[in-house]
Order: sequence, then structure tokens, then C-alpha cells
Amino acid sequence: MSEASRDNPGRGGRPVRDGFWLWTILRLTVTAVMVVLVVAVGRLMFYYFGFGPMPDRPQPVMAASEPERERVGDDGVVATGTVVSRKSKGIGSYFSGKVADLQVKKGQRVQRGQLLFQMDTSDLQRRLQAALANERRYAEATNRHRRERKEELGLLARDHRLLRSLIVETRKQEKYLAQQQQNSPIRLATSNSPWNVAELKSQLSASEEYYRKRQRAFHLAVVDSIHRQRAARAEAARLRKLMGQAKRHSPMDGVVTSIIAGEGHWIRAKTPIIRVDDPASYRVVALVKQQTAQPLDEGQKVEVELAGGGVPGKLEKIVPGWDRQLFYTWLWVKPLKPLDLRPGEEVDVVLPVEG
Repeated sequence: MSEASRDNPGRGGRPVRDGFWLWTILRLTVTAVMVVLVVAVGRLMFYYFGFGPMPDRPQPVMAASEPERERVGDDGVVATGTVVSRKSKGIGSYFSGKVADLQVKKGQRVQRGQLLFQMDTSDLQRRLQAALANERRYAEATNRHRRERKEELGLLARDHRLLRSLIVETRKQEKYLAQQQQNSPIRLATSNSPWNVAELKSQLSASEEYYRKRQRAFHLAVVDSIHRQRAARAEAARLRKLMGQAKRHSPMDGVVTSIIAGEGHWIRAKTPIIRVDDPASYRVVALVKQQTAQPLDEGQKVEVELAGGGVPGKLEKIVPGWDRQLFYTWLWVKPLKPLDLRPGEEVDVVLPVEG
């Protein structure tokens, strides 16, 4: 125990240990952090299960129909619903560019296979011509490398044959002179040949090494040209395919519900330009209270009110609500004549129940 601890007695006359206040502050900090986390988790759970409003919380998919949009009419309860499409296709371009020709208008009925729009292919044509030019250029380079390889390597091979023949002749001459020296009592003169076997072998080895290097260089050049030629050919084939896909047709029978870009507008690839919906897939989705949906049965006839009059419909599906719609019910109504409806449109559904 230090002298400072002995001079500073704690509670009950006991001395204070070293670091007491540091550990106390640390424990209080950890406790405060845990309390904050518990409160935050409790608040999130409270809002998640729908017992209170949470700011900036994403709404459910069908949140356009609010529970308060339900009133009592002359023929029963009138609930406001939203028209949704269960079969919708967005048709875009396979490549980025400008819309050259638009063949349909919004609200127009189309048949499967009908032309919707055509993209401008002038940029693709320029790229195709460049790809074809590259293909020809690399094909010529491949032929040139092969021709040069044949000529240069042929000359080097001829030099190798000459050197080998010189080596053989020089060895024969040296062998003959050696035999004459042994058989003759007098010393004969040495060979006047300017060639030496060791020097010839050194030249042959260097020439063969150079031959292998040039052969390797020509091989790489030919392979590179062939790869570039194939890449240019594949690019040309891809551009031809895209040009063949410049015209887009309707994938099904339906109605044009939206047109995002007009003629002359530049659009990115895969971006929907026209949306076609199948009216037979339209459904009116409404959210009502549980007590309103209790007397209803699936398959029951209802009426969908439009500006031009009522349209008969059938109650296709009854789905209990969840989360913030825990005490409400989703009603899926299938209109029997959906041609006048549009996705996202709000319409009234007359339910045969007493308010």
C-alpha cells in the first residue's frame, strides 16, 4: 500500500485503493451506455409493432390507400382503392442511343409483336465500319508476320546448314592433315583454311539462339494479331446483332400505360422506354377496417365506381393487415371490365355491407 493511500482513509476508516475512482467512472460509463441501448431498442420495437408513429419510416407497398378513406354510401360502404397491375412489361433498348421512331401513344392498345419504337443505329454503323476495318488490318498484319517469318527464318536455316557443312569439311581436313603428319617422316605444312572448328561452333550456337528468339518474336506477333482479329470480328458480330435489335416489339397484348422518352431523346441501355400492361391483370386494392371486411367473402360481387359509371367486379382476395395495419384488411378486387382503368389511379369500391 502506498503512502498516499494510507494518508487518505476511505469510508469506515478503510484506506482507498489505487485506481478506485478510475474504475468507478468506467463502471458508470458502461452502465449509462447499456441504458441508452436498452431505451433505443425498446423504442424501435415499440414503433416496429405499430404502437406509435416512427418518423421517416418506409411505408408498406399499398400505403396509398389509408384506413380513413372509407365512408358510408347509399348502397353500402365505399372504400377508396388503388389500381395495380399484376402483369406489366417495361420495354427498353438493348443499347444506348437516341429514339428514332416512336410508333405508339400513351393509352393505345397494342398486340403482341406490334412495333413500338425504333432506335437510331447511325452510331452503331460507324462502330461497325471501324470494327470491320480493324479486322481487315489485323488480318493483313497476320499474313505479313507469317510471310516475314517464313523468309527470315528460312534465311537463318540456310545459314545453319552452311555452317554445319563448313564444320564437317573443316573436321575432315584437320583429320586428314593429322593422319599425314603421323605417316610422313617430314613435317608437313599446316592447313591454309581460314576456318576453325571452335569458331564455327560458336557462330552456329549464336545463330541458333538468334533463330529461336526471332521464332519466338514472330510467334507472339502472329498470335497477337490473330487475337486482335478475332476480337474485331466478335465486336462486328455484336454490333450487327444490336443493329438487328433496334426495333422493339410488344411482348404481349395490352395497353401502353407510360412513355418515358420521345423521338430524339437519348436513352441508356436497358432503361424502359415504353411500359405495356395487361388490363386483365388490373386489380383494385383497398384497405378497410376489420369489422367492414368481416361479412365479406371471396368471390363476392362488388362495384367499382369510375367517372363514366360503375363497373362490376369480384372480390378476389381478402388479406389481413400487418404491422401498422394490424387491425385492418386488404381487399383485392378484380374488375370485370378493366379497359378504362390505369395503374396508380384511385377509384372507389362499393362494398355490399352496412356501414
